[in-house]
Order: sequence, then C-alpha cells, then structure tokens
Amino acid sequence: GGDGEKQVGEGPIHTPTGESLNARDTMIRKSATELAATSELNLKGAWTMTDQETCKKIKAPAKSTKKTR
Repeated sequence: GGDGEKQVGEGPIHTPTGESLNARDTMIRKSATELAATSELNLKGAWTMTDQETCKKIKAPAKSTKKTR
C-alpha cells in the first residue's frame, strides 16, 4: 500500500486471570521505509494506549570485498 495506509485490528484478549478485554492495534505506513504501530485496551469504556512503536527499514551493510582464505 501507499503512504498513509492504515490498518486496524480489534477484538477480545484474555488475561491470565480469565478477564476478557477489548484490544485494538493500529498500523500506519508512514513511508516506504517506516511503519507506526499503536496498541490500545478499552478500559472502563475508554481506549487507553498501552504501546507505541515506530519501525524503520535500514540499509543492509555493504558486502566486504576482503578475500578470505
């Protein structure tokens, strides 16, 4: 997809104590090399951000031209 493309996933999660909570993950493509992701939980009727990340693609290191024996 193109820049600004947004994908949202929402659904229940279950805690170790058996509680069920609604969770939502949102991912937005900022550019061809950057993606922003946000995780939220619905607590007491309001969405609360629990995590926010930005992922960037980096260039691979140049291959060595050194000969090995």
